Amino acid sequence: MSAFKNFIEQYPNSRYVANAVYWMGSAYYVDGKYRQAVDKFQQVIQKYPQSAKASDAYLKKANSQIGLKNYQAARVTLQALIKRYPGSTAADVARKLVSKMGVQGP
Repeated sequence: MSAFKNFIEQYPNSRYVANAVYWMGSAYYVDGKYRQAVDKFQQVIQKYPQSAKASDAYLKKANSQIGLKNYQAARVTLQALIKRYPGSTAADVARKLVSKMGVQGP
């Protein structure tokens, strides 16, 4: 985690900052630190919407919200992903997840 933080501090204008933030979120997710993961993925979504990682950040944010058992927020995130990046691979996965979640939840 510190390597990502150091990279962002040393190279704040690098085109890879979005990737570093995304991978920080992924590391939090793997560790089960879903709240921190949501924060990092939201940072990618807000600050770097043109990043190659943006659509994946939506998907990972939704998965983190599911980890927190916040299914309504996850559904909203997935729907936002589908609307913002309709042709992306992440949107295809999001459509399947929304379908599996149904009306009431998973």
